[in-house]
Amino acid sequence: MILGADSKVDGKIHFATGVTESTLQINGAHDKLDVKSEVSDLKLDVVGGADIELADGNASTYGEVNVSDGKLTASIWQDDNKFSKVTVNEGGIFNITKLNSKSNDELAENDRLLLAFGADYTLNGGKLYVGNSEYTNAIKIGTAGGKKGTGSLTISAGSYQFSKVELGSAAGNALIIDGGTLTAGVFDARVEEFD
Repeated sequence: MILGADSKVDGKIHFATGVTESTLQINGAHDKLDVKSEVSDLKLDVVGGADIELADGNASTYGEVNVSDGKLTASIWQDDNKFSKVTVNEGGIFNITKLNSKSNDELAENDRLLLAFGADYTLNGGKLYVGNSEYTNAIKIGTAGGKKGTGSLTISAGSYQFSKVELGSAAGNALIIDGGTLTAGVFDARVEEFD
């Protein structure tokens, strides 16, 4: 399915269980989309200067998301959207609507971005926003295990800066810098020795 610059959707876009190899390409459209995806391999491409927001509350699953030339606004809370792989290329913006983690349980509000639930995020020259502003505060990649699971962040192009980068201690959490640069005020990771 392709949504061009003049496209407007009135209603829900539904990818039902059993549908395979589907792609939703947003090519230049500016809209808020109510997407309900029950398939794990849905591919979402944001190109052509698109500016799209995904509605909350659908627990939609996405196999691969590519933001190449445009802006995708979405919650990464699992009740809203479940992303498996997100790549933000140069010219793209992934705007996460709200923070989803606390650095201290005593805090009243979330103060940190958590990349977990088995998702792989790649910053390939594109921008990472939270709440419509470029994000430079604390980030945690994966957890110690349990229901929030692992996560990975790859920096493959561009320059990124965060006040703190914390790597969860569970096996499978990963921070990969393979091109581009990452600057952190504080880096916190458990180091394992291998024989």
